Amino acid sequence: MNDANKAAAVLLDDSLFISDRVHVKDVELPDGKQHKFHFRELPAAEFHAFINAQRDESADRQADSWPRLIAKAVVDPDGKLVLSLDRARALKFPVQAALVNAIREVNSYQGKASSPDEAAPSGSDTSSL
Repeated sequence: MNDANKAAAVLLDDSLFISDRVHVKDVELPDGKQHKFHFRELPAAEFHAFINAQRDESADRQADSWPRLIAKAVVDPDGKLVLSLDRARALKFPVQAALVNAIREVNSYQGKASSPDEAAPSGSDTSSL
């Protein structure tokens, strides 16, 4: 296999792409209890939009960045979205912060994993992406 073929093979590795898998995570909320949430992986474009909104001069756009991310990532066990943007906006700040942190964990790249169980050392249910 030449270098070009090796590079192409690396780019075809499934661990480099988002999956349709629903991730179940226990998230500690301000009440001090663990709550079970379901998350979907998001395309990189969603995070670019999130970062740009955080940097925007508009206070309203900045304020909407977390709720938009939450509304697009929190799902039911079947992968269907469960929160409207308005409902996500109504979440208390510490709840939003905990959910955004979990979304970042689910969407972090952990390296190549041959199975979902190998993707998350520490017992969490994070993705290989």
